[in-house]
Amino acid sequence: MNRSATLVVLAIALLWPHSLLKAQDPTPSPTPSSCNGDSSSDAGEKVKLYYTRQATNINTILTAVATASPTPSALNGLIIQNATDDEIVLYGPCNKRRQASRIIATLDLPRPGIVMEMWGVQITSKNPDRMAQAMTLIRQEINRTQQAVRDTYKRLEFLTRKEIPYTALNQQFVKVLERDLYYRSALSDDHPLSLADILLRMTAADDPGGASVRIANGLEDWLRAKHPTYLEELNKRNGKVKNQTIAVELRSPLERFFGERGLVRERNKWEDGGDIAQRSRIGRIAVLDFALQYGRLIHQPQSFDPYYLQHSSEALNTRLQAATDALNFDMQDLFVEPTLDRIREIVRKFKDVEYAQVGKTTVASLSGVMATVTSRSVGAFDVTPPLTLSEILQKASTLKTSVESFIPNPAENLVGAMPVSQVIGLIGAFGEDRTVWRELSAGISLIITPNVLRNMTSAELKVDLKTGDPQIAAPEDKLKPLSRVTQHDVNTSVYVDPLDFFDLSAFASQSTLDGGRGYVPIIGPVWRGLFGEIPIAGKIFSWKRGTQNVYSQSLVLTTSFITPTSMGIAVLYPTELLDDNGKKLQYTDAIYQDQWTAVANFRKGL
Repeated sequence: MNRSATLVVLAIALLWPHSLLKAQDPTPSPTPSSCNGDSSSDAGEKVKLYYTRQATNINTILTAVATASPTPSALNGLIIQNATDDEIVLYGPCNKRRQASRIIATLDLPRPGIVMEMWGVQITSKNPDRMAQAMTLIRQEINRTQQAVRDTYKRLEFLTRKEIPYTALNQQFVKVLERDLYYRSALSDDHPLSLADILLRMTAADDPGGASVRIANGLEDWLRAKHPTYLEELNKRNGKVKNQTIAVELRSPLERFFGERGLVRERNKWEDGGDIAQRSRIGRIAVLDFALQYGRLIHQPQSFDPYYLQHSSEALNTRLQAATDALNFDMQDLFVEPTLDRIREIVRKFKDVEYAQVGKTTVASLSGVMATVTSRSVGAFDVTPPLTLSEILQKASTLKTSVESFIPNPAENLVGAMPVSQVIGLIGAFGEDRTVWRELSAGISLIITPNVLRNMTSAELKVDLKTGDPQIAAPEDKLKPLSRVTQHDVNTSVYVDPLDFFDLSAFASQSTLDGGRGYVPIIGPVWRGLFGEIPIAGKIFSWKRGTQNVYSQSLVLTTSFITPTSMGIAVLYPTELLDDNGKKLQYTDAIYQDQWTAVANFRKGL
């Protein structure tokens, strides 16, 4: 079944009668999207899309649901149009518009994704042996950084488990989330911790300030012991201004991430900024609000309120994104910039190897959405052909005609037996710049489609990498075509960790041009033009030049972050509810009423 058909089936399921549920909405507070007793009056309504900005596709799905056979659905007769890419216009009775809004809300929830920072690096040399030696050292440096990044995330996960075990969680929050709302695995220790899991445990800690301080200082001490060179580079760059070293306070390796959590630096140590407890309480409320609304979406799809679902999702998503952005910048400063600096230092040790950082780009893509990066480079080579006698005489004749009007009495002004204008024409013909340049293009087209796996602790990257000539055209007149690899395609899939560093490399390429012949100035080209066809004698005043070889390798250094969203909490929710005895539990309006009350009491601090 393709994706569109799957979405249509999901939308129909949202409208299908449910024998276990009552029609009345038990929400104790006013519902902004209610029809207020009038469900038959026609009116227009605009629905904004915040995450899935594909109004045309959603329009197609809603239309398919409205006209589903053999029995038309509850949307039958509703007029559905898309005004822009992020807006859907609905016209019809209120109850039909409410049903359509519910379907749109389920399709417009924030999906997890991946943020990739990509640095393009090109290594070039005319010496293949030196190129290979440099690339070996560069590969070792990249592998070292990759391991350091992965170790850092594992250490963060370890410290989170150590400092915030299950017994150190706020038990009131645990009760509401696990027992009342049935997210029984949300805070368990039986699975790898994604970034969303780590943030959730830091929020759920009974002493969030103390736990965060211990995690931050523990991670920093570990980094100083295990990876001191990265911290040295971090502070070296921080203390240099115009080649002068100044005294500065030592930077923390993850200062943005822990600073966003509410910690402050005092005497080169992290301390509680004083508002972590309040921040954590707000975060717990955001988690419970979304957990309540998403649970109702699963079990009461025909009566949940899209406003409350989307509002709670956005409140939680904003907090998660802020933490992810902070960690992203910290990892760039701590690991990527020192790695680029060391690659430059490696290349400097090889005089005939050149380094170029060809750019940086940020690729942020949602799970299942394709992202494309394209680059192109052009190299120029001198392929000037030899000057023939006919070309000399033709150019000299043209120049002679042009200068005769500037010479008085041209017939009387002679140099030996030749008119001055003819002598000037010959000199000009020999001195004219005839250089011909051949451009050789090389390019990379990189298409990445990420798919975040269900546990949010890994992702699959589908990589489509193409290298070669971006455009293959016929050579200019009198120029020989080049023999080279014009295209190389790689289509594969790789798995990445929640926080990862790796390189995507084009295969090393070689461009070769025939060096042709070199000529003694003036005499060589003329001699070659006159006697070039005579064996041996035709090569006097010229020599065979060696081939021109250029070896290149392009690297795309990439940091990847699986960006948590509110759906990272949603995947922890079971589709079937079980009571304490393991028996299947029927979700009813009464259960929802009890859940709403539990969340409301937690909000009030009861």
